[in-house]
Amino acid sequence: MTDKGTQLDNEEFRKYYEENKIDLRFTYVAHPQANGQAEVANRIILDGTTCRVITGATSFMLAYGPEVVVPVEISHLSPRIQVYNAKENEEGKRLALYLIDEVRDAAHAKIIEYQKKAFFYYNLRVKERFFKQGDLVLRKVEATGVRQKGKLAPNWEGPYMVKSVQGRGSYKLETMDGEEVPQTWHAQNLKVYYI
Repeated sequence: MTDKGTQLDNEEFRKYYEENKIDLRFTYVAHPQANGQAEVANRIILDGTTCRVITGATSFMLAYGPEVVVPVEISHLSPRIQVYNAKENEEGKRLALYLIDEVRDAAHAKIIEYQKKAFFYYNLRVKERFFKQGDLVLRKVEATGVRQKGKLAPNWEGPYMVKSVQGRGSYKLETMDGEEVPQTWHAQNLKVYYI
């Protein structure tokens, strides 16, 4: 298993894989946390009779299973190899399959808890902007979709006058000549214009 890196995905390597009957699989490693339930389900490892979830499971184990032994463990016996019992391991696998729903539910609960914390800490730093009808504002050039070239181009344009409040944080604008600006604009893309 590898990411989509070009060093392992080219014609020369593909020929090598085919000649040696290697099954190459690509994976996206940038955001493995995106689907927490699937990730936790993939992380179940059995060690003897106990079933435990290990958060640092390697892609090697995920590709070849928990019974695979890395070369170092052959010459230097690890406790995992010394106490391995095939019958108990099979029972542990069945137990893990039986408990998979509980593992998924626990993972889902952790995801929700993390999202709540992230939402809370994000909102601590957010300062909402409120404008009222008649306020003068500047509009972010980036939000208009038309950006002037050059790094010295202005980031804000205007001034505009707030024509009406459309909802929480949404405003209709008009130019200083009284011409209505198309679409509504969010307060995130506006700032106060000081005279």
